Amino acid sequence: MQKFKKIFSPRKMIIWVSILVLVISFQYTNQPAQSQTQAIVTALAVDQTEDNLIEVSTVVLTPLTASSSKRKVYTAKGLDITNAINHISLQVGKQIGFGQCDIMAMGDKLCEENALKALDYLTRTKRVGRNAVLINFSGDVENFASCIVQLNDNMSLNVAEIINFNREYIVATETNIESFFKGYYGDLGLSIMPKIKISENEDVNGIKLNLEGDSGEESASNSSDSATSGGDSSKSKEVYFVNDGTTSIFREGKKFTEIKPSEIKYINLLQPDNVLGTFVLENVNSNTFKDARLVLDLTNKEMEYKLSFKDGKPTIKYDIELYILIDEIIESGKTENLLHTENWFVDDSVINGLTNKIVENLEVVVSKLQDENIDMIEVYDKFYKFKNKKFTKYLNSLENKEDFLKDVEFEYKIKIHSSY
Repeated sequence: MQKFKKIFSPRKMIIWVSILVLVISFQYTNQPAQSQTQAIVTALAVDQTEDNLIEVSTVVLTPLTASSSKRKVYTAKGLDITNAINHISLQVGKQIGFGQCDIMAMGDKLCEENALKALDYLTRTKRVGRNAVLINFSGDVENFASCIVQLNDNMSLNVAEIINFNREYIVATETNIESFFKGYYGDLGLSIMPKIKISENEDVNGIKLNLEGDSGEESASNSSDSATSGGDSSKSKEVYFVNDGTTSIFREGKKFTEIKPSEIKYINLLQPDNVLGTFVLENVNSNTFKDARLVLDLTNKEMEYKLSFKDGKPTIKYDIELYILIDEIIESGKTENLLHTENWFVDDSVINGLTNKIVENLEVVVSKLQDENIDMIEVYDKFYKFKNKKFTKYLNSLENKEDFLKDVEFEYKIKIHSSY
């Protein structure tokens, strides 16, 4: 017992613990830093090719020093997403992690075939966060990833912010993976994504970018069978990153149609948030204007709606007040009166013309939503929440509840004010 006490005396216990700590520390000091074995993916673009391969392009953040890093683009093809990502991991020479991926872009063919399966796999297996911004795109996957690098590094623009506004400053559709799944599991099974086009042809709605020549990113591509070069990185390629406001619509996880930007403008008028945008009136004639083309800015909006039932059918009436400012006047006649800003006001001819145009376009756009059963303006949620009993009775009277929108009646009351 005395011998045991001498071995495990307090002083010797301190010595033993110190030795143990040194041994453990020595073990970890010989291991490589995490940055040497793992790479961080900040953005991901994926699509399905014509020969049914999966093509993946990743923006990988590579640490240079303790205070700086560099983004590089890596691209690969495979029989499936796992196969393509494994090829990229071999190119990078490290394990790649998706926990900090904040942009998830999916090409048209993949969206039409199996968007849900791809999203489920990437969020469940690869741990892509559900707050990642979700984008549908058309064009080359590697070009899309390279655009992200160019916009971020050379122009200090965030793609997640760019998709919120198109050229006319109409607020576009924003979504992330979480909201996509929420729509998929909702009663209507509808989800949406903003649409971006990567075009090699000049587009006035796009941001012109020179890829490969200035960005400094490295890219490589290979298929499931062999590796091929990603091209001559010394040559610059001119592309256009286009957000014109188009929105892709999904039902049960598959893309089935698109909403045009001209339609999104009027759909957004029925949304509760303030919307900034522009309208154009042609051939305006009044005491002030003569055959004029007016560009009008929407500076503010107030919107309320009332729900009711007429003959058992749901009716929703929108009261919309718009504040308009004349931004540009192009007149074919005399322009003397327009040299003074006091003449730049929204008169009755402008108010009547714009009111008629808005009501006509709302009727056309909403009719399209009804025909295709696209409830982008949340009519179902409004009636289910505030008129539950009558709405449930109405739904039970339908042969197919998914057709509920076709019999809903819409009314519009538009008031326009001058912001001048």
